[in-house]
This record gives sequence, structure tokens and C-alpha cells, in this order.
Amino acid sequence: MKTILVVAFVLFAFSVSAYEHITFNQLPIRSQKLAVCENNRFDPALRILDTNSKYSTGILMYQRGTFISFGRDSGILPRNLTNREIDLLIKNPWIQSAITEWALDNGLASHWFFCSKRAGFI
Repeated sequence: MKTILVVAFVLFAFSVSAYEHITFNQLPIRSQKLAVCENNRFDPALRILDTNSKYSTGILMYQRGTFISFGRDSGILPRNLTNREIDLLIKNPWIQSAITEWALDNGLASHWFFCSKRAGFI
């Protein structure tokens, strides 16, 4: 059943219009708190160069390696995604939020250290 849900979730995520109409209030409250701090414009396509010379993307400012690692560890992302598929998924607020909720549930709030501290998660 979990595999079917993950596949359905990922297929939903590939639809470009699937996240164009997402409102901030539709996300889980913890993801909202982090997103306000990380990307106050709620811009899924926002991409910035961090101080470690890697790009962070989306409403929760995922770097590609972390997105892939957390996504696979959580079981939300399949292991056989192409680079193009990853580039699409990393911009999806639903996917970022689902991975973030898993990360918070598994003691990884320090990944967003400043914003997690500000939100009272650590």
C-alpha cells in the first residue's frame, strides 16, 4: 500500500499545474513555519546560491543532495529518478513539505537550524 501511495504522490507531483494553485495554508503547520522563514515569498521556483556554493531551491530551500537523501530515506522518492525528474520534484511544495515533515519527525530539524530554532522545533 505504501508503494502505491508513493507512486501516486510522485505522479501527482509531476503535473506542472499540480503545485501552481497550492496555497500556503494547505501545507502542514510545521512546514508553514519553516517556509515563512526559509522562503517568505512562497515561491516554489526560487533558487539561491548558498554560502557553501550549492543551490537551494523551493519553499523549504532544499539543496539537491539533501532533497535526494531525505526523499529516499523517507521512502517518498523512488531511487530510480532521472535528473530531470529530480529537478521537477525539488520545486514541488507538496513533495518538499512531505519530506520535511518526515525529517522533523525523525530528529532532523537542525537541517534548517536557524528557522527550526525560530519556530521552536529545537
